Amino acid sequence: MPILTLSNIEKYYGTSYVVKNLNLAIEQGEFLTILGPSGCGKTTTLRMIGGFELPTSGSITLKGEDISGLPPYKRHVNTVFQNYALFPNMNVEENIAFGLKQKKGSEKMSQNRIQSRVEDMLAMVQMSDFRKRKPQELSGGQQQRIAIARAVANDPDILLLDEPLGALDLKLRKQMQIELKSLQKRLGKTFVYVTHDQEEALTMSDRIAVMNAGNLEQIGTSNEMYYHPATPFVAEFIGESIKFEARAKKTQNDGSALIDVGTMSFPISGKTHKNPLREGQKVVVFLRSEAIMLHPANTNTDAAFKGVIGDIIFVGSTRKYRVHIGNEITLTALETTLGAPQYAVGDEVQISWSADDCSVFEL
Repeated sequence: MPILTLSNIEKYYGTSYVVKNLNLAIEQGEFLTILGPSGCGKTTTLRMIGGFELPTSGSITLKGEDISGLPPYKRHVNTVFQNYALFPNMNVEENIAFGLKQKKGSEKMSQNRIQSRVEDMLAMVQMSDFRKRKPQELSGGQQQRIAIARAVANDPDILLLDEPLGALDLKLRKQMQIELKSLQKRLGKTFVYVTHDQEEALTMSDRIAVMNAGNLEQIGTSNEMYYHPATPFVAEFIGESIKFEARAKKTQNDGSALIDVGTMSFPISGKTHKNPLREGQKVVVFLRSEAIMLHPANTNTDAAFKGVIGDIIFVGSTRKYRVHIGNEITLTALETTLGAPQYAVGDEVQISWSADDCSVFEL
């Protein structure tokens, strides 16, 4: 049974929809990321789970209890915000202890229990030596750890994270991605994470829910999202792809076909699309840049196209080659710099890819 279920959730202001008929089930102990561009409704969805926004219609159920109308403090859910929201007048251990001291009635904790919990949280995020420092005396990564420790201290059922790595530099952000995922596994807690950064989502998540214009486009594992996108939006949004508008011809019963793009034709297999294609049907085709193989011009390669290197972008572990095929088509190929042939601008090459490497959708 899922720990959290969003059923037919809608949120709109006046006649403007922010979230449309959202259905989402989140499992106990999973790291689920809500991914999408700015304005897609992902942060609003997170805020509705946390109780900072109320849905216009639909229900939110936590461990079998409908919490749709409850205020944040009555939900067993904590949120880590992008700006961390630490109290500047309190030191590290006081920030972590703050929520514990607010407990009332049967949940009220003794000072000894509070101190013990704070010690556990400091050790968990490896910040014991910084207990007396104020937030302004910490780096961005350290502040983020304290914000997470404070949120986890109350032992919530679910931890919500609203782009908590957005303010960090690239190197620290990559480091914190690994630390966050490791922490989540150690705690066994359910994390619901919001980001617009696809690499972050692919790196950290057990599953990803991709949103676009208030709609849930697809939910699945990183592998499913990358290699088996369910919609054109997911195919274009995740990873780096080349997009063709084309027509299908010579369609076969096994789903294979030839695709015409201008003067260029190439085969696709039945694995690249869900529904049978019709002769002459308009389609949109997505091809991953890393699926494109470059060969020297004199290579004897079947089903290859002749092209000319137009530009080269060095990005460390890979090179991006922009290759012109005639006057109509430009492709971007990614090749590792280690052991791969080195091409120069103006070199003639041959280009090929597998019939399984495309994602094809009806127009």
